[in-house]
Amino acid sequence: MAEDAGLGVEGSSPDKTNDKSKGAKDCYDEKQAIECAALSDELFGRQLTCPELANLVGAYPDAEIKANCGVRYLRLNRYGYSKVDGLNIVVRHQFYETPQLRVIFRDSGGRLILYNEMFVVNKQEAPPHTGSRVLARSVNQLLRYNSKVDARYRIRLVKVHAFSRSDAFNGAYTWARLGYNARLADIDANLRVTLLEAVQDAEYSAELQAAIAEARTLNDLILIGGAELWRKYNQEFWGELDLNPDSDSVAILHRYISTKGIVL
Repeated sequence: MAEDAGLGVEGSSPDKTNDKSKGAKDCYDEKQAIECAALSDELFGRQLTCPELANLVGAYPDAEIKANCGVRYLRLNRYGYSKVDGLNIVVRHQFYETPQLRVIFRDSGGRLILYNEMFVVNKQEAPPHTGSRVLARSVNQLLRYNSKVDARYRIRLVKVHAFSRSDAFNGAYTWARLGYNARLADIDANLRVTLLEAVQDAEYSAELQAAIAEARTLNDLILIGGAELWRKYNQEFWGELDLNPDSDSVAILHRYISTKGIVL
């Protein structure tokens, strides 16, 4: 995700959906009609309409949505690429410098996953907080979708490969503040030691020092007020946003949106 730059028209309703988008199959690749119908039935129990797909990825109502299916190789962890058979959703909009790429698939444990593969905001065209707004709208719609379907068809996690600030994107810093989680030890075996050493400085409170000693995950770090530390010491990580409505991930995201005054 590029520098936190924003999605959606200011003042639009958080309940606004893409009901006026194209019909049930207009966004699907015609050459893959049979394959995509079969995959959709396995993933969702039916073929989702194009407006439903648009909602799940937080797209603007006037965005262009395309969907295709097939085998992909995704980098889901630091150890290499994984082969997945997924539904690929491509979203184009004037606020996006590159298409928004999303993949929905089942992992080896049978869980339904939404993978955020690519999203770069057009800083010249997009309103502030576009990236945050897109994610929040997507999560809100995913939670609604999950509340209405059988457990087998619920999307459990939103995954992302977050780059550090030293790279072309600032994802590692931004995604963590938006609720993505990972074990600190999985990010870097020495990260907790680095953070503990950093908070020995007098500018940090004894309470924060004690909390850092107990922190085991990025969610823990953000919840105890460690966002500024993460800004200084963030690293590349593979993150998961837990779509349990009572999860720390969802609480952190909603708190961020509220604190920033972002209108969905």
